[in-house]
Amino acid sequence: MIDHLRNFNQARFDIISGPVKSGKSNKLITLIRTFIMDKKKLNNDLLVVKHPEDDKNSRGRISSFKKTSIDAIEYKSADEIANEITDETKFVVISGIHLYDKNIVSLCDSLRESGRIIIAGGINLKSDGTPYGSMDQLLAKADNYEIMSAICNYKNCNKNAYRTQRIIKNNKEIFEPRCLVDYEFEGRPDYKPHLIDQEPSLETIVGPMFSGKTDLLHTRYYQITNKDGIAIFKWMGDSRYSTNKVVSHDKDDIPSIDITNTDDIRNYLEKNKQINLIMIDEVQFIKGSYELVKELLYKGYKIILTGLKRDFRGEPFGYPNSEISKILTLATEITNMYASCYRCEHPATESQRLIRKNGIIQPASFDDKIVVVGGKDLYKAVCRLHHEIKGAPPNRYSGRFNKIKI
Repeated sequence: MIDHLRNFNQARFDIISGPVKSGKSNKLITLIRTFIMDKKKLNNDLLVVKHPEDDKNSRGRISSFKKTSIDAIEYKSADEIANEITDETKFVVISGIHLYDKNIVSLCDSLRESGRIIIAGGINLKSDGTPYGSMDQLLAKADNYEIMSAICNYKNCNKNAYRTQRIIKNNKEIFEPRCLVDYEFEGRPDYKPHLIDQEPSLETIVGPMFSGKTDLLHTRYYQITNKDGIAIFKWMGDSRYSTNKVVSHDKDDIPSIDITNTDDIRNYLEKNKQINLIMIDEVQFIKGSYELVKELLYKGYKIILTGLKRDFRGEPFGYPNSEISKILTLATEITNMYASCYRCEHPATESQRLIRKNGIIQPASFDDKIVVVGGKDLYKAVCRLHHEIKGAPPNRYSGRFNKIKI
């Protein structure tokens, strides 16, 4: 995928996510084999690890359901992985990242900040439909994504499967991939009759400010012929450019419905049965959006969202109760956008908030207010190298790893 005209000038964190039997492990194995193919021997620059509970039948190896495998060191905690990192370690591959303790988030942060590249594979959702382990935070922290799908084998369905179904068969617990139509969990809402034949989907368009998220939403809108089936919603608190319109920074606009809460969306859909595609701009501002998106997705709607996955501090937006990070675990597609760093023009992954103090414009502090709606007067897009946050607290692994250059 073409992400930016310039190459990254920094490390990155990539996640391969999906249900059981979706090919996550096979993708990791392929990446590792491609990496070492031209080397006469494997140097110490690559560390390959897996959680012991990730495919317990294959000890000391990452194995796929396609019967391919590759050597991996088994560690059960983030601390154990950290202890294995040396100055020579440039690339870290982690299989079963959803199974690690919460410190795995801080570890990935510190590894990336020290200049390393992390590629991880993990299951996004548990069988009950809730985020698996720290996958919601990890997805919000990641730079690139590949959402894998399996094949739903329920009654020869053969649709794309994005969920994991727990089944008891012959007194044995097994897990199978399911499509969004056939996937079942306790408390799941029923499908509306007029949406039975539609395969639901959720595309999340995320990235920092000025990365073109709203422009892409406009593109998705113009690509659809039947506009009567589309409902576009916008948080009423964002009135920078207009009301009742979703307006890009370039002042292009499409008609929208202003809302103050999620019930406004539910009420509108109840009165407009023809709607089958829902678009929501700046979803991170809407309280209750995770439960709403989950409900509408399992009712059969197609959904396209835009949002900031991280706040100006680099934390999941709304942390520690980030709704957009949980929404990412539900996605069937994550489209990540990049801006251009205003200081070096390399790909920008972060939104830098600026404040004026004693007549001097400077970066905001970590403890400043999270939600402040504004444009280029308050925010700049920056790469991670030029992202500055005053008073940011150190994490568990801060200063643990020497900075390297890939």
